[in-house]
Amino acid sequence: MRKAVAAILVVLIVVAGWWYVSPIWTLREMRDAAKTHDSARFSAHIDYPALRESLKVGLRRAAISETGKQSDPIGSIGAAAASLFVGPIVDSILTPKAVEAAFVADENRARARSRRCR
Repeated sequence: MRKAVAAILVVLIVVAGWWYVSPIWTLREMRDAAKTHDSARFSAHIDYPALRESLKVGLRRAAISETGKQSDPIGSIGAAAASLFVGPIVDSILTPKAVEAAFVADENRARARSRRCR
């Protein structure tokens, strides 16, 4: 009985450790792929259709909330039109290469900031 409890406890500890470490490991793999400009390896960690849909929803919500804030009718029409163009723009811009470029640019900015702080 004690061996079974010990085995279950070990399995739970291993699962909890994996649950904690796996996001860190994934981010390191993504960082390394971005540093080497290996877009295939980087893109393997991203669900592009889900990312596109999430971004579209967020941008449409922002455009719709701006529509309510506009006091003039032309501003309201512009904000409403912006929500119509969100989908095609996100689909054309959010590609594996674009996401990799953004990731690399962000790392370069962070390095530049850390050099200035020295």
